[in-house]
Amino acid sequence: MLHWSEHKEAAGGVWQMKLVFDLYRSLGPSRVQLFLHVIVIFFFLFSPAARRISRAFLEAVSASKGQGRVRSRQVYRHFYCFSYALLEKLSAWTRDIQVKDLVRKGPDLEILVKQLEERHGAV
Repeated sequence: MLHWSEHKEAAGGVWQMKLVFDLYRSLGPSRVQLFLHVIVIFFFLFSPAARRISRAFLEAVSASKGQGRVRSRQVYRHFYCFSYALLEKLSAWTRDIQVKDLVRKGPDLEILVKQLEERHGAV
């Protein structure tokens, strides 16, 4: 099986992204968020290769943590979280959210700040 980064995008991927961006610009982020489940369901149902890749990734994570079998709802949630993150990126790119609007919290925040201060890479 190909690594996810080597997988070719599904046909029509560009027009789908353009559609989401156009919807975002015309309806705004809160309304597009309402459509997000519909968009994700469509992608989930009609992209079996993406489902396989997602499941393989989640199974690798699950196995490393000694957890059980990956279910379809977990694969769907993976798709949804990925899509929601893209929606947040659109909000940042269009300046609908500013740095001051971000809530910075979590156990890894100190590590991230230290990495950045020491000019080390961080994702």
